[in-house]
Amino acid sequence: MPRFPDLPDDFRCPYRNGCPYLEGLPTHWVWQRYQEVAGTECQYEYQLKELSQELHQEQRQRKQVEWENQQLQAQLQALHRRQFKGRKAAAPAPDDPSAPGKKRGAPVGHPPWQRPKPTHIDQVVAVPAPQTCPDCHHSKLQPLEAVHEHVQEDIVLEPRTVVTCFRHQQAYCPRCDKKVWLPGPGEMPGAYIGPVAKATATYLRYQLNVPDRKLSQFFSDFFGLRFVPASAYGFERQATRRGRPLYEDLRQKIRALPVAHADETSWRHDGDNYWVWYAGDDDLAFFHWDPHRTSEAAQSELGEHFNGILVAEPGCRAAGAGEVDGTGATGSREAGSGDTAGPIKPRLTGRGNGSDPHNRTMSAHTAVLSRFAYGLPAPMFNRFSLQPKIIVVSRRHRHERVRP
Repeated sequence: MPRFPDLPDDFRCPYRNGCPYLEGLPTHWVWQRYQEVAGTECQYEYQLKELSQELHQEQRQRKQVEWENQQLQAQLQALHRRQFKGRKAAAPAPDDPSAPGKKRGAPVGHPPWQRPKPTHIDQVVAVPAPQTCPDCHHSKLQPLEAVHEHVQEDIVLEPRTVVTCFRHQQAYCPRCDKKVWLPGPGEMPGAYIGPVAKATATYLRYQLNVPDRKLSQFFSDFFGLRFVPASAYGFERQATRRGRPLYEDLRQKIRALPVAHADETSWRHDGDNYWVWYAGDDDLAFFHWDPHRTSEAAQSELGEHFNGILVAEPGCRAAGAGEVDGTGATGSREAGSGDTAGPIKPRLTGRGNGSDPHNRTMSAHTAVLSRFAYGLPAPMFNRFSLQPKIIVVSRRHRHERVRP
């Protein structure tokens, strides 16, 4: 604290508790606060400098992110333009508006397209001549001898549910110590829904890609047959079990073909990656899933010793079952010394892009398996009128001429 030698030692300022130059504040409090904050201005200046540097760094990073975003948008736009060509700009209008332009529609002399006429007529409906003109409502019409015929095709639906009670004559087996009985024609023991409904649901699910929830709604609305969507999934699993013998028989027929085509493609199922393997010819088609794209997977489909000619792409893994030549065809030979793959679980799955011929073949293959799995002959569908019948109706109209 500074000393003043010209003041007496016992001097006490009368304004020390309320100095007028300090806005009435006590001098001892002001001096105490000054000592507490002495030197902090340097710390504040350092913090202010750090904050300024952080702000400039954030601004530089923001500009960098904006520049990268613009670059990515430009790349995305260029990629989109390469994949999807834009529409061509319309030709400029001619200076002379009266100049003849190209006429819209088919060229002159082009034969018109018409629906082919039916080869048979199921019923004829006679329609009487009108009493009044449908256009001007004139009531004095003259009858004509000419008859106007209009032919149209439609379908007949008989939405009804058939309930069948099978009464079984039982017999006692002393060896098994139980009662036994035989299933009736078209009966599925232990199932409350019959084979026709299950085969139809499987066809709609895999051939037409109808979801399980809409399947239950369809059967409820059209046939009054109610079941939960989970039951439709059970139909698929049951068809898979019953179709296993036909599936394995088809595998053996594929291995005995003189010429077979093979290919594989990636497939997603329940979030997992699989490979769908195809083998067949014009008459047979065999599909199975495998998590691997290896020669062992191809051998599980075609066998270790395929004695026919295998036609496949040069990069196809199915070529592991034979020797590839320059044309992509594969000659038969011994297929390596690897271990054989384990048994492949057959799956009746045919979902996918309908434009792919392999997928269309898979869907049709699934429909045939579903009918075989439930033991349905072809007339079974007609028995319950589940197969839509196309009928042709011919309506003959009599004309009347409007009296002038």
